[in-house]
Amino acid sequence: MLLRFRILEQGAVRTLIRLEGALDDGIAPVLAQLEAVAKTKELALDVGGIERITSLGVKGWISGMDRLDVRSKVSFVNCPSAFVDMGVMLPSFVKGRKVESFYAPFECESCNIGQSVLVTVTSGKMSALPKIVCKTCGEAMAVDEDFVAEAETILTA
Repeated sequence: MLLRFRILEQGAVRTLIRLEGALDDGIAPVLAQLEAVAKTKELALDVGGIERITSLGVKGWISGMDRLDVRSKVSFVNCPSAFVDMGVMLPSFVKGRKVESFYAPFECESCNIGQSVLVTVTSGKMSALPKIVCKTCGEAMAVDEDFVAEAETILTA
């Protein structure tokens, strides 16, 4: 699916834009359009709709984010686990920009059912992780501790 965006909120200081689709070789024109509409001091990118990330998309993403940084203070919301993983593997992908929220994976050890839960970040610190109960068996679900530890590294980058 091609990358596209839509403006969710636009105020005097902050704009919130949702990105949906794939970060792939078609990213450059979309980021150019994004630059044209992102004219506020703060730009929050809701990346929860990103479904796939390719190597060519990463290259274009890094370049595009650097251009956006000149104009706005960029932050990310609703980061899926693949986005967080990419930020951990390649620090320039996030490059010290604020992560406001991300999805942490939880799993039921009894039935092997997974669920992603939104975790908010304030001042570079994660909110307390919620206690999640499996909807199938009623057992407590466990968070992926390795993922959370890695996610913390980009929260303070």
